[in-house]
Amino acid sequence: MMSLSPTSGSTSNIRAFQTFHSHGKVVPTLPGVDYFRRVAELQKKHVNGKRIHNAFQTNGVLTDNEWVSFFAKSRFLVGLSIGGPQSLHDTYRV
Repeated sequence: MMSLSPTSGSTSNIRAFQTFHSHGKVVPTLPGVDYFRRVAELQKKHVNGKRIHNAFQTNGVLTDNEWVSFFAKSRFLVGLSIGGPQSLHDTYRV
């Protein structure tokens, strides 16, 4: 399940912040870059003077030059999750 998470606050002065992340084993890039282009278009259309900040968390496996160009053009903050074999991953887990 993918979720969009707006910040809380009064609607009169809210700054919208969208976080695109997944729960479990769903990969947020699966809908495709065109889906997120449409999301960005809808944000621009309905922004009504508010600033929108987008963040995207991914393991980067499906991230190619098209995604990178989109993220840069649309000013997305991107976080890369790095994993590995459980024995190594759990060693550094806090």
